[in-house]
Amino acid sequence: MARLVRATAERVGREPESADAHGRLAMVYEANDLWADAAASYRRAAALDPAEPAWRLHQAIAAREAGDAATALELLTGLAASHPELAPVRQRLALALLEQGDLAGARRQLAALERLTPELPVAPLGEAQIALLEGDAERAVRQLEVALERNPGDPEAHYLLGQALTRLGRAAEARRHLALGRDSRPRYLPDSLTAQVERLAVNLTAVLARAGRLLAAGQPRQAVGLLERARRFHPDDLQLLNNLAIAHQRAGDPARALAALERARQLEPQRFATHLNLAGALLRLGRSEEAVAAAEKAVELAPELAPTHLGLAGVLAALGRFAEARRAALSGLDRAPGDPGALLMLGELELRLGDPAAAAGRFTAAGELAPADPRA
Repeated sequence: MARLVRATAERVGREPESADAHGRLAMVYEANDLWADAAASYRRAAALDPAEPAWRLHQAIAAREAGDAATALELLTGLAASHPELAPVRQRLALALLEQGDLAGARRQLAALERLTPELPVAPLGEAQIALLEGDAERAVRQLEVALERNPGDPEAHYLLGQALTRLGRAAEARRHLALGRDSRPRYLPDSLTAQVERLAVNLTAVLARAGRLLAAGQPRQAVGLLERARRFHPDDLQLLNNLAIAHQRAGDPARALAALERARQLEPQRFATHLNLAGALLRLGRSEEAVAAAEKAVELAPELAPTHLGLAGVLAALGRFAEARRAALSGLDRAPGDPGALLMLGELELRLGDPAAAAGRFTAAGELAPADPRA
């Protein structure tokens, strides 16, 4: 990364009045999560080329990530006024206004966004968030049904729908949507710089963090592309290989996931996380006994850790071996008695085994440990 920053900065030194040079340096900083430096360079690019809205948009993005929400809001408000046709600006301004508690202002931006992107789920998602804040779960459900018609796999829509259904007392329906949207994050509309910024990510920590955000936003193919580019520079990094495998899995390509994990296992056979991920890939490929063996190997390598036992429980549950799965989940809970996820898994297994009273006890305990988690 240092070479990339140095080379890009040298161009700024040669062309100090070039907005493109400053903008390129800003993109390098942004791609690698150096937010304060990115904001400063975007500010210089915008001053040199005020007609280019992308510099100010990304200055706002960097300012927000650097903790300067006021500057971000000011920039986005100005951009929406001068470039009302830019949907990414409208979306980010609506979310910034929501964070400020300005529901009326956010609603105005969402109405404009709906006119610009009537085929996308972003405006209904924002309207659903407002409805939930206003306590109108039924209106939220209607908006989220529209969002899911436009994009059936949208994880944020599923999660918000699970929240709305929970408030309406429709717990069984809510559970499925909450599971589909677990760990979701907002999916931002791409703009003219988005693809360029993603290609400039070379700092491995930043790459992994960016890939994680893409996965959480339901964009596994973009995460795969980002991680595959990083693999050219870090071909044998075990964390990268495991994250790449997870991205391939989410993108529906367990065979590629398996190839990455086989390489990771070859490099470090004693890494329990690799075996857990292998179990998932093998399960998706229908290689059931090998999946169980991989999960059991993870337990053997790290018997003191709850995730290995819970991972084995998940594999066994997927194969319908609920009694064995319950025993593995109990082992996980013994090692992490305060883990709401372990309690939730155990409750689901006890339901499968016909013991709703025991399941209710697990769900109650999970709710006490994590009152903000609607799954319990």
